[in-house]
Amino acid sequence: MPSEIRFVRLVRQTQTEFQIAPAEDELTFRLTHFLRRRFEQPTNLSVTIVPGSFLETDAADAGPPPPHPECAPHGIGEHCPRAWRSHVLELTTHSSTHWRTCESGRRCGLVPVVHANRCVAAVRLVCAADVPVRDFCEHLEHLDLVVADFERLHRDVLERAQCAEAPPKPDPMEAAEADSAAVGSIAGEHVRAAIEYVERHFAERTLSVHEIAEHIGVHPNYLGSLFAQQTGQRLSQYVARRRLRRAIWLLRNSSASIKQVALRSGFSNSNWFSSVFTSINGCSPSEYRSLETCSCADA
Repeated sequence: MPSEIRFVRLVRQTQTEFQIAPAEDELTFRLTHFLRRRFEQPTNLSVTIVPGSFLETDAADAGPPPPHPECAPHGIGEHCPRAWRSHVLELTTHSSTHWRTCESGRRCGLVPVVHANRCVAAVRLVCAADVPVRDFCEHLEHLDLVVADFERLHRDVLERAQCAEAPPKPDPMEAAEADSAAVGSIAGEHVRAAIEYVERHFAERTLSVHEIAEHIGVHPNYLGSLFAQQTGQRLSQYVARRRLRRAIWLLRNSSASIKQVALRSGFSNSNWFSSVFTSINGCSPSEYRSLETCSCADA
């Protein structure tokens, strides 16, 4: 189903059930078009936008999620509301990218849209049961990077959407850390340890937030919250961008093939690498290398 149709149906549903604010409507509109150009068209995958109105209620009272094209033919199963409540809890508590496999075997991932440490919307990606876990995780990481670019480029839209919503609930974890300099010091050490571990292992294709957290000795959600608070970006985004920086260096300074650049930078294959690189930089790796070569020749 075309993105425009999904968008209209989603907005009509949310307006009917939640009476969303115009500023939130604007966020959904802008985000839909941004994702269509930067993610859906390059990957041929579909996503749906979850407006903040769906996230304002307590997780225990959360209703069914906005429909996704992959789920629509199957309807809403008995397990869907329960799974969605756990997604809402994750988004409102930690604002972290995460995914689960539903009882029907489909993989459902959520990427939060964050402004001022608050989740103002989310992007939902669902893939069929026959999509390998590694491929799904790569698609979700790609989506996470695209959403991060939207957050960077459209802060004004996010600000208006946040102001239109109810005041955020106090976070007991943040309050406790604010009252304890010792805890703040430990948190800083955890973030530094995470960055150092990423620096040593980002070229390993199996590197994950869970692995980093296990090395440090903390829960992945806790580490993710600390990292986002102190650096302004999610840990998964930091890993992906570190890999892209290495890839750019190799494109500029080596004659390695695109496949070799991808593998040396931590990407599992050249197709995924090219898709992510193009969506973030606006040109393919080979085009980037040609432009860099031309610039050096002109100089």
